[in-house]
Amino acid sequence: FNSNDEKNWVKDGLAFHNGRDTCAFCGNKLDEHRITELNNYFNDNVKLFDSKIENTIRKMEKLRDELKNIKRIDSEHFYPKFEEEILRLNEKIVNSSEEYDNFLNEIILKLSERKKRLFDTMDKLDLIVPNSMEQINEEYFVLCNKNDQYTDNLVNEKNKASEDIRLHLV
Repeated sequence: FNSNDEKNWVKDGLAFHNGRDTCAFCGNKLDEHRITELNNYFNDNVKLFDSKIENTIRKMEKLRDELKNIKRIDSEHFYPKFEEEILRLNEKIVNSSEEYDNFLNEIILKLSERKKRLFDTMDKLDLIVPNSMEQINEEYFVLCNKNDQYTDNLVNEKNKASEDIRLHLV
């Protein structure tokens, strides 16, 4: 083969020729020996490698789609005093989501290149994995706890004020 494009063209075209006596493209008679040689060239290991790359691409695309579903914090569920913290956390969520999206897009791009060049040696990937969103998650739970404590304090203050009014009236 003179190029990767030729290799990929032949590899893809082999599937059209299983059990045929003539070429699906040009109509010439197919030499059984040549088909066997090509099938051996594109053996099960190559097919397995190609399949693993394709499956990994699909997994990365699914992760990228799930990333788009990450919700921002709805300030309606919090007291106004926590609005600044919510804005800060939402900014972190957006930034982290963008980092992960870029990372996943780069992986998908590199895997697609690899799939086109199955028979070539390629350089090792030099990607920086984004930081985990776990820290953002922890900050969110701390904020929820603070919001809940604020609610508890309001209930206690309301009960205390009601008791003070009742005692004042007695």
